[in-house]
Amino acid sequence: MFRKIRYPLTTAALALLFLIVLEMNIWQRPFLEKTFGPEINKMNYQFLVIGILGGLVSTLYRMWSKAEEKLIAERSERDRARHQHYSDFNRGVNRLLKLKFTADAKVVQDNKTVLHKEYHLIMSRLTDLMLRFRTFQTSIESRHEDLYADPQRSKLFENLNIVVEYLNNIVNEYDLKSGNTGAWSGDPLTCQLDSLPCLREFYRTGSEFESKLAGPLNKCLAELHDAALKSEARA
Repeated sequence: MFRKIRYPLTTAALALLFLIVLEMNIWQRPFLEKTFGPEINKMNYQFLVIGILGGLVSTLYRMWSKAEEKLIAERSERDRARHQHYSDFNRGVNRLLKLKFTADAKVVQDNKTVLHKEYHLIMSRLTDLMLRFRTFQTSIESRHEDLYADPQRSKLFENLNIVVEYLNNIVNEYDLKSGNTGAWSGDPLTCQLDSLPCLREFYRTGSEFESKLAGPLNKCLAELHDAALKSEARA
C-alpha cells in the first residue's frame, strides 16, 4: 500500500521541482541575476538536470518494480497451483483406496463370486475416478508446462498413463460383461470372479496392481509432493 502511494507523491514532487526551476529560468531570471548574480543560472540548470534525471530514475524504478510484482504474483499463483494439484491428486488416490476396500467387502463374496448390483455401483465410481486421473494427465501435458519442467513433467505423464490404462482395462471389462445376461445367473445376479480377470487382479492385489497402479500412483504423489515442498522453500 505504501509503495502504491509513494510513486504518485514522488512523481508529483519531481514535477513541482521542474515547474519551479522552469519558472525561475523564464519569468524570474532577470530578478535572480540582478539579486544573486549570473551564477544563479548555473544553479538553476543543475536543478533542472537533477529534476529530469530524478524523474527518469523514478520512472525506470517504477517500471522495474511493477515487473517484479508481476513476476512474484505469477510465481505465487504457480505455487498455489502445485499445492492444489498435490491436494487434489492425494484426495483421488485416497478415494481409489477406499473403493478398493469397498470391492473387497461388498462386491466379491467368498473370494470367488461377484454381485452384479454392487459391481455396477462400484464400477460407476471407478469410471469417474479414471476420468479424473485422465483429465489430470491431460492437464499436466498440455496446460501446465510452466508448473512442472522436464524430466518431472514427463515422469508424471508417464506414470499417469500407466494408471489410466490399468483402470481403463477394468472399466472396459465392465462395459463388456455387465450387459451380457448370459454371464450372470441366480437371484441376486452373480458371476464367477475368474470370468472378470481385470477385476480379479484389482481385487486380489495381484502383481499388476503393484506395478501398474500402486507403484505409479506413489511415484506421482512423490513428484507432486516434491514440487509443493520446493514451492514452500521459495516462499
